[in-house]
Amino acid sequence: MSWEEVCKLDATPCKYPYLKNSFLFACFTGLRKSDIEKLTWSEIREFDGFTRIVWKQKKTGGQEYLDLPQQALKYLNTRPGKGDDLVFPGFKYGPWLLLELRRWVMAAGITKDITFLFLCLTSVRTSLLYQRCLVTENLPLHRYTHVFSIRRNKRR
Repeated sequence: MSWEEVCKLDATPCKYPYLKNSFLFACFTGLRKSDIEKLTWSEIREFDGFTRIVWKQKKTGGQEYLDLPQQALKYLNTRPGKGDDLVFPGFKYGPWLLLELRRWVMAAGITKDITFLFLCLTSVRTSLLYQRCLVTENLPLHRYTHVFSIRRNKRR
């Protein structure tokens, strides 16, 4: 997805706020739909001025962490839940949600066939372009998470 398409989606109303927030959150994090479904508030932690997700990946079972880009924080609920409360309650990926996602994407004037898998593969490009970095490869975010940490440390 291009940055312009992300902006179009952000500006377009969506019938289901949890769909809009989870999708745009995925745009900037590259999290898989299965990880977004099970993401809880206890997995989102504050560390010395930045926010990090520490979670066990559903697909691989591996322990992961991800420093959240500033633009992703906008899509988290402003009233966080407690402990094991889901970050995106109501989000359950399936045929119905995919249909609603397609309706919202079409309402934004985007003609691409966009799914959460598509986001996982393209989110890093969008996020890094936003930060005015040059990315020459189109890899999933977990390959680039160190870039965010390195850039943050250089600014301090």
